[in-house]
Amino acid sequence: MDNRAYELQRLKYWQGQKLLSRDFRDQTSYEAQLRWWHNRALHNAYGVSYGFAVTLSDTRIRVDCGVAYDCYGREL
Repeated sequence: MDNRAYELQRLKYWQGQKLLSRDFRDQTSYEAQLRWWHNRALHNAYGVSYGFAVTLSDTRIRVDCGVAYDCYGREL
């Protein structure tokens, strides 16, 4: 397990600033990483949380909707 400290740089905007699509991608990435750290640190969330019922018929496998997390707290 990697216990190195990570630092996220909070994005700051000002009135009249011209934004690029990269700025919005960076903002989305920042928010996602905070959510992943929250899931991992506070909830120790991993595995299937809800749903993902699996049914098998002749030649088909059906997986229903649900929520699951990997070992880093990321939503699957």
